Amino acid sequence: MAREDIQVEVKENHLVLSGKKESVQRGEEGAYRSIESRSGTFSRSFELPRNVKADAVEATFKDGALTLRIPKADEAKPKSVEIR
Repeated sequence: MAREDIQVEVKENHLVLSGKKESVQRGEEGAYRSIESRSGTFSRSFELPRNVKADAVEATFKDGALTLRIPKADEAKPKSVEIR
């Protein structure tokens, strides 16, 4: 798949991945020719935890792999407490 065929959206507290896949295979054996075409759309939705920064989600696509970075909100990170 190409990067242009994939969409990543954050709607409220849901992460939605969707896209379109198109594939054409051509083959020739002797006097025979064949063409197979596969295509379709997909969509997946994931509920995000409340302790993430939904507006800071980052997506990268490299070598056919989609990587998502979903940072935690500052209040969700552990804090050190001083002992008096």
